[in-house]
Amino acid sequence: MTSPNLNLSANLVDVVRNAYEYLDDFRPDTKAVRYNYREATSEMTFLIEVPNGRKRKFGKVKIPLSEGYRVKGMFSLPDYNPVNTVHSIEDGFITFNPENLPNQTQYILTLNGDVKSETLKEIVHLKSPEDPTKTEETDSYWVHSAIKRPDVMKDVYDDMQVENVDISLQVGVQRCFSNGIPDDVLEIFDSTRDLLSASSNFDRNEVLRTARKRHEARRDISCSPAEAADLIRSLATADNLQDYIEVDDPFRERNINPGTPRQNIFPESISVDVTTDLNLDRQAANGDIVFQKKEYENLIKNRTDDELM
Repeated sequence: MTSPNLNLSANLVDVVRNAYEYLDDFRPDTKAVRYNYREATSEMTFLIEVPNGRKRKFGKVKIPLSEGYRVKGMFSLPDYNPVNTVHSIEDGFITFNPENLPNQTQYILTLNGDVKSETLKEIVHLKSPEDPTKTEETDSYWVHSAIKRPDVMKDVYDDMQVENVDISLQVGVQRCFSNGIPDDVLEIFDSTRDLLSASSNFDRNEVLRTARKRHEARRDISCSPAEAADLIRSLATADNLQDYIEVDDPFRERNINPGTPRQNIFPESISVDVTTDLNLDRQAANGDIVFQKKEYENLIKNRTDDELM
């Protein structure tokens, strides 16, 4: 018998195919795989038949073990009792001596390990747009994830799960702030930024001019520039934003991150992370991430009008 390629990548498709072709003595009847896309890990399960007879006495259970994978556990059926038999790992194979196994004929063998990012990209296709579909009220982002080559996967696996398939997209919010914040408040922020720039450049005349401009702008609001900036930043938190982000099934909202603007008081965009699960019955997931931008702009306008003017 020809040995399989020992330089197997961390790709469970290759592992199962090699195992299926190689195990002449004890061929797996059922195989399943579960990927955790977010954690870049996987778990593979074999159901191995080890009948009593000559093969059990002289044969070996020998499975190619891909780099990065290890034995998680082995159990005998039907009682699902742990099997603590000795196994060896050598030259890319894990080997069991069937004579050392309990007196059952069916066993579950589970392998787990880490999956390379290149492998995940070969397993799942992800798509998210850079530019949304716009209306006056909303920005809509269509997202898509799917198992690649599902027919091949069905041929290789009896069961396949891909959990925590995450998609991240950038949702623009700058215009909501620019339109919602009163001009007088924006002028204070602009003059503050100009004053800091002039100070860093040691331009005395420009410092005096921008400081005067900032002082004049402050007369039109009811609080200090720092308090105004704190209010604006509070409106850009995930707690406030999540009420204006709608996620279609089968996707679920995982995280909203407005970041920490360095040059500006408010962010240009926010990061929205969504997640879903895929399997051989639901091979693809499609949905819209909808930002209710007009409602969010109205929130900004109402809060700044009430608390700053």
